[in-house]
Amino acid sequence: MSLASPKSHEPRAIIADFGHRLPRAVEETPFTLFVCGPSPQTKSQSAILRRYVSTEIKKSISGVTVVWGEHRDFRGQVGDIRLRKFNDVTKELHFAHNQSDLVVIFPDSPGSFVELGIFGMNARVCGQLVIVFDIRHKNRKSFVIDAMGKAARNLNATIKFVKYRNRRLVLRQIEILVRKKQEAKYNSNSYVSR
Repeated sequence: MSLASPKSHEPRAIIADFGHRLPRAVEETPFTLFVCGPSPQTKSQSAILRRYVSTEIKKSISGVTVVWGEHRDFRGQVGDIRLRKFNDVTKELHFAHNQSDLVVIFPDSPGSFVELGIFGMNARVCGQLVIVFDIRHKNRKSFVIDAMGKAARNLNATIKFVKYRNRRLVLRQIEILVRKKQEAKYNSNSYVSR
């Protein structure tokens, strides 16, 4: 009795089918994006950018849950953004460390400077931390960029200098990072489940 060899097109069809299903499987991988920055009530460029990036990422990439940590007593959700009330930065650090797949921070307020300081000193969080500075501050001497940013970068945080007013470009850069991290999470989960 001989084993029938598969037809030559069957392996290709299987691979092609896998290639079509993989992007969808990656996008369906649950992914938590923790977005920090100024309160939306400030109406600053960074607050507007924070809301824009959060809302658009949620629309464009399925499987992503966007979370904001706030200190005021916000409840529930703002659109598709989940709000978590943190009454101290230790709880925010715990959330960033244990429940977030990617942390993006737009440091432009006293609260976001505290978040940057605490996240930027934690090696585990820095591996998934993206600090987005306005390009206007790139060549200025400041403690936030020169000390806090550099310390976080030394622990593998990603630093981006962007034009806050160019929201679409900022969104595109964050989307690329989210998709890469989501794919890495999918691949990691695939190996673990075997």
